[in-house]
Amino acid sequence: MAAVIGHAVSHALAQHGSERITQSMLAQGLALIGDVKISNNSQVNNTFYQAFGVSSGLGILAFSLKHELEAGKMGMIFMAMTGYNPKEAIEV
Repeated sequence: MAAVIGHAVSHALAQHGSERITQSMLAQGLALIGDVKISNNSQVNNTFYQAFGVSSGLGILAFSLKHELEAGKMGMIFMAMTGYNPKEAIEV
């Protein structure tokens, strides 16, 4: 229980939710700019959206993994600070 709570609290303290919103807004802005700047050719636009969708999705996944690792590390520190054995989190 301490591992789960420490992990969740870490997400809140590190403001991971705010970062995800910012990333999503940035991706939407870039997509809009691409739509305006690319072309009036629908085939070019479709190719752009497919490539952009894959690359932005991978970028968001990379940040998600970073956030999970950071929250895991912070959660273990919080566990130790409150007297729990962080090694017990391995079973969770």
